[in-house]
Amino acid sequence: MAMSFVPLALKTNHIELDDYECVSKSFKDYFKVLSLLGFKTKYT
Repeated sequence: MAMSFVPLALKTNHIELDDYECVSKSFKDYFKVLSLLGFKTKYT
């Protein structure tokens, strides 16, 4: 579910996920790949 919101960032320039680590269950390097594609990620 969290991965489906990332394309929204193309329109809003900002999204915030409460539990971003849930992505690691299905795509361990998802945020690493997003960074390679030019997305900026910030972990809090």
